[in-house]
Amino acid sequence: MKKMLCLVTLLCLMAFPALAQQVSDTLAPAYSDSSAQMLSQEMEDGLQKTTFWLPKSNEILEHYYDSTLNQVILDKFELQGDEGGSSIVLTETEAQAKVLEVYPDASIAYTKCEIDDRRYHYEIVFTTAEFAGVTEVNAATGMLMKRELYYVTQGGLSLQSAQEAILAQWPGSSISFLSLDLDDGRLVYDGEAVVNENGTAMRVTFELDAETMAFFDIEKRLMDPNATAQRTAEPSATPGSETSAIASTQESGLIGTARAMEIAQQEIGGGQVTSIKLDREHGRQVYEVEALYNGYEYELELDAQTGEILQWEQELMD
Repeated sequence: MKKMLCLVTLLCLMAFPALAQQVSDTLAPAYSDSSAQMLSQEMEDGLQKTTFWLPKSNEILEHYYDSTLNQVILDKFELQGDEGGSSIVLTETEAQAKVLEVYPDASIAYTKCEIDDRRYHYEIVFTTAEFAGVTEVNAATGMLMKRELYYVTQGGLSLQSAQEAILAQWPGSSISFLSLDLDDGRLVYDGEAVVNENGTAMRVTFELDAETMAFFDIEKRLMDPNATAQRTAEPSATPGSETSAIASTQESGLIGTARAMEIAQQEIGGGQVTSIKLDREHGRQVYEVEALYNGYEYELELDAQTGEILQWEQELMD
């Protein structure tokens, strides 16, 4: 991956001589496809965005460069024609292994299973010495559908600094998920945490400016009036390590979303899971699962630690 830029740069200079001075120093840390083709170059939200087609990997690459800072901000790869798996085949550990095959020096920080239009993928956040990465892994095939590489180590920006800011904002909170995003030309962290406010557990979603560490778009949802953040099974992030994020579901005692969906499908005899979320009910963590099968809609509630089915509802589809 690290040898590609020189080859891509050479291609760009041959096809677009006027771009030589602009592009030669910016395309350096991320790829190596000698057949890469430059498709376009434009300014977007104050950043120089250069788009490439990578025939060998069947990917579109968007390269974002800040000419003011003289720094690469983001390389975004998207595999063409892959919208996720029709079912979940890989475990979280197996999906993480697919990321490590591409980035063997990476440290996995966060993993969660996502459902989009009944297609399944794992969103995995990881770090290396050069960048923080966010990737989507097809839950059935293990293909890396999307890869976003954020070069945020310059200036001291890191997952650790974001974690410390969250713990300073909500002392004693437990960070559930934290990933980078590029929003209107600025780097932000999208996060979720469980916090304790006056003895009440709240699930908080937020965005955090990666440069100023200012919070915005904060939303809070009551988990349980009798629950506290300390009683959740999710471990807190520990400052002092570059990847000191939430422990894996196995370490936290949870069965994980993939296993919860498997149990739900076994219970109803098959079908398609359309929604799953981790919540807290009456002092215990539960997975709330919605599924469709043979013309019926199902809603199941599972104990998040044991997999025991606590509630089961069935009704005809409208």
